[in-house]
Amino acid sequence: MDKQIKHICILALLLIATACSNKKEKKEIERVAMGYIESTSHFEFKKAEQYATTQTINVTLKYLQAIMPRVDSSNIENGRQATFYVKNVQLLTDTTAFAIYHKETIHKTYDDTLHLLKENNEWKVNLVIEIPPMLAIFADSTLWNSEGHLPDKEEMRRMKTNQKESQQKN
Repeated sequence: MDKQIKHICILALLLIATACSNKKEKKEIERVAMGYIESTSHFEFKKAEQYATTQTINVTLKYLQAIMPRVDSSNIENGRQATFYVKNVQLLTDTTAFAIYHKETIHKTYDDTLHLLKENNEWKVNLVIEIPPMLAIFADSTLWNSEGHLPDKEEMRRMKTNQKESQQKN
């Protein structure tokens, strides 16, 4: 009888420890998701990098930075006025989770989901957009200038000239 009570107590302690651990993980996932949503909604893509997986930085955020000069300023202002909160966090495994969030802008209200992965033992948003082939040039980091933007026409002309001169020398 004493042995059974001991086993029940150990099992109860394990369940409590697991529940506390999951609660801590969910709070961290919520913090990362909110940081990413706030940063991207405010078009602060450099800030969003701290909440993103390497792949998300290299594809999604770099692409968004590249197209920013072409974004209507009213869209930027609307994004800054959005409100959002994380409604639910679902831990799928030790390294995979979903954060369901609610977002309201002046034009629409909706719920959406972010996929998060543990990368280097930290929760990060894993949101890799599919870039249409005709826009893939924006994702080619070799074309970006030192500020992380696509070069303007003048810079492109200089790059082409340098490339031709380099080929002629060889």
